[in-house]
Formats: sequence, C-alpha cells, structure tokens
Amino acid sequence: MVTDITLDSTNPAIKSDPPDLSDPFLREIYAGTAAFGTVHVAAMLTIDEDGKILPVKTIPSHFMPVEIATVQDVNDVFGHEDATHFNVGAPLELEETQVNLDLKRLVERSVGVFGKSGTGKSFLTRVLLAGTIYKDMAVN
Repeated sequence: MVTDITLDSTNPAIKSDPPDLSDPFLREIYAGTAAFGTVHVAAMLTIDEDGKILPVKTIPSHFMPVEIATVQDVNDVFGHEDATHFNVGAPLELEETQVNLDLKRLVERSVGVFGKSGTGKSFLTRVLLAGTIYKDMAVN
C-alpha cells in the first residue's frame, strides 16, 4: 500500500529557482538526476507463485519489482460477496472488480475510519454500518 509520495531534489535551489525545462533534453536530465520522487510503501501481503496469499514477514530488498494489482489479485485478496462479505466499492482504476470486506472479522474489534477532510469518511462509515445491519453481523 502506498502511504506517501514526496518530490525532492539533490539541489535545494531547484525548488526556489526552477530551471527552464522547455528543452526536452534538459528536462530529461533534471527529471532523471536532480529531481526525483520518493514513494513510501507499507508491505501488507504477498502473493506467491502458487497464488497463495501470505502476510509479509520481511521488508523487500532495494530495487525489487513492483506490480499494479490486477482484477484477479483484488478478487483473490477480498473474496467474493457472500453471507459475510459485503461489497464496499471498487478501486479507481479497477472498476470491474469489487472490494468485499469480511464483516464478520470487521465487527470482532473496534473500528475507526480516518482520513483528511473530504475523503469520504462519513460515506464509508454509512456503507459499513448499512452492511453490518443488512448482513445481520452486528447491531448499532
């Protein structure tokens, strides 16, 4: 899961006085050497060669390949909608799949929905409450 993305540079002056990037050659040089992005990733699970989903027990080494989750990956992780799994929506770039939360496991502990203003916390909370009531998993 990507937790943060930051832009940085090897030369702090670039931030206050950006170079003229109208020349494609210079733009490529700056983008590849002087200016760069840093992505913070929290490893949550791994899918082995046999398709088995496992918890992450180690930190991946530097320069490990990263792949975008496919529809099949999401379905393997979240399962299919059934008596205990409730559809809460679809990822932005995978509209043809469903994220189905296991409500039985969700209601075993306290739950909090956190995020910045305008990110849909209230909407998600209503969906989760409606799902727990609809699937008869808990009372509120």
